[in-house]
Amino acid sequence: METAKAFLDKADIVVTPGNGFGEAGEGYIRMALTVPKERLHEAVERLKKVL
Repeated sequence: METAKAFLDKADIVVTPGNGFGEAGEGYIRMALTVPKERLHEAVERLKKVL
Protein backbone atom coordinates (compact mmCIF):
# COMPACT_ATOMS: atom_id res chain seq x y z
CA MET A 1 0.00 0.00 0.00
CA GLU A 2 2.88 2.37 0.78
CA THR A 3 4.42 1.77 -2.63
CA ALA A 4 1.14 2.47 -4.40
CA LYS A 5 0.81 5.72 -2.46
CA ALA A 6 4.36 6.74 -3.40
CA PHE A 7 3.65 6.19 -7.10
CA LEU A 8 0.58 8.37 -6.86
CA ASP A 9 2.14 11.09 -4.70
CA LYS A 10 5.49 11.36 -6.45
CA ALA A 11 4.73 10.42 -10.06
CA ASP A 12 0.96 10.82 -10.55
CA ILE A 13 0.73 7.15 -11.54
CA VAL A 14 -2.05 4.93 -10.24
CA VAL A 15 -1.07 1.36 -9.39
CA THR A 16 -2.99 -1.31 -7.54
CA PRO A 17 -1.47 -3.07 -4.51
CA GLY A 18 -1.03 -6.75 -5.37
CA ASN A 19 -2.61 -7.93 -2.12
CA GLY A 20 -5.96 -6.82 -3.55
CA PHE A 21 -5.68 -9.90 -5.77
CA GLY A 22 -5.13 -12.38 -2.97
CA GLU A 23 -2.37 -13.57 -0.69
CA ALA A 24 -0.06 -14.47 -3.60
CA GLY A 25 -0.08 -10.82 -4.69
CA GLU A 26 1.43 -9.55 -1.43
CA GLY A 27 4.58 -7.54 -2.11
CA TYR A 28 3.65 -6.74 -5.71
CA ILE A 29 1.86 -3.96 -7.54
CA ARG A 30 -0.28 -4.12 -10.67
CA MET A 31 -0.27 -1.73 -13.61
CA ALA A 32 -2.46 -1.66 -16.69
CA LEU A 33 -0.53 -0.88 -19.86
CA THR A 34 -3.55 -0.03 -21.99
CA VAL A 35 -2.64 3.39 -23.34
CA PRO A 36 -0.77 4.50 -26.47
CA LYS A 37 3.04 4.12 -26.55
CA GLU A 38 3.53 7.86 -26.10
CA ARG A 39 1.72 7.75 -22.76
CA LEU A 40 3.77 4.73 -21.69
CA HIS A 41 6.98 6.63 -22.43
CA GLU A 42 5.66 9.50 -20.30
CA ALA A 43 4.88 7.05 -17.49
CA VAL A 44 8.43 5.67 -17.63
CA GLU A 45 9.81 9.18 -17.21
CA ARG A 46 7.52 9.72 -14.23
CA LEU A 47 8.59 6.38 -12.73
CA LYS A 48 12.12 7.70 -12.49
CA LYS A 49 10.86 10.10 -9.80
CA VAL A 50 9.91 7.16 -7.62
CA LEU A 51 12.66 4.68 -8.44
